[in-house]
Amino acid sequence: MPDLRKVTVDWDDENRPVITVTYADGETAGTETDVDVWLTALAAQVSDNGAQYLTEMLKANDAREHISIQDLATEIGIEKKVVDGWNRNLGRSVKKVVREVGFLRADAEDGTAQLFDFVWDDPNNQWLYAVPARFRETLKTGLENR
Repeated sequence: MPDLRKVTVDWDDENRPVITVTYADGETAGTETDVDVWLTALAAQVSDNGAQYLTEMLKANDAREHISIQDLATEIGIEKKVVDGWNRNLGRSVKKVVREVGFLRADAEDGTAQLFDFVWDDPNNQWLYAVPARFRETLKTGLENR
């Protein structure tokens, strides 16, 4: 990776930080990369358990779009704290892919927001997660071929 030249922090209309990294060679990390390359790199980066949980999330998303972490844990048959740990580790893997490949979605933060769409489930006081439909097939293939 080339040397850093400049890091810029701005704020979007919802008061969230937007971080742009410019490298010494003039390349900007704030730009989006090829979706297939990014998703394949992520699939190669996750652990075996991470691949299993992500595959289960893809199945759930296909069946009903969004799913909570609790519901995902129940469907897999493990404790919620295990899926919470996976979600944190996935965020670290995503950040690594962003550093190495670029952004999947330049307008999102560099953690799991690169991969997931989030919906707040107010009555149940929880976040619901979905991998956007346009990413699912490529990610599924990458996870199967890892």
